[in-house]
Amino acid sequence: EVTIVAPFRDSPAEQAGIRSGDVILEVDGQSIGVDQSEAVQIIRGPQGTPVTLKVRHTDGTEEVLTITRGNIPLESVFTEPNLEVIPG
Repeated sequence: EVTIVAPFRDSPAEQAGIRSGDVILEVDGQSIGVDQSEAVQIIRGPQGTPVTLKVRHTDGTEEVLTITRGNIPLESVFTEPNLEVIPG
């Protein structure tokens, strides 16, 4: 199984509804029985193109999500919650 550890913040996957612990069952209607690196290669594609994933959420429900591929912002450091800087 390919399990999502955590979608990147503000990524197309997070915006489409992918959650931590989701298991990817199908990519574009085809079952995936491959390792994680092969699954990533299948899911990746040109920016702006769609990919459809069938996922099983941690509550056992299954859902088909269409994600429009895009840039994934990678922040190495961020605050939670976003804090306002107070002068002085």
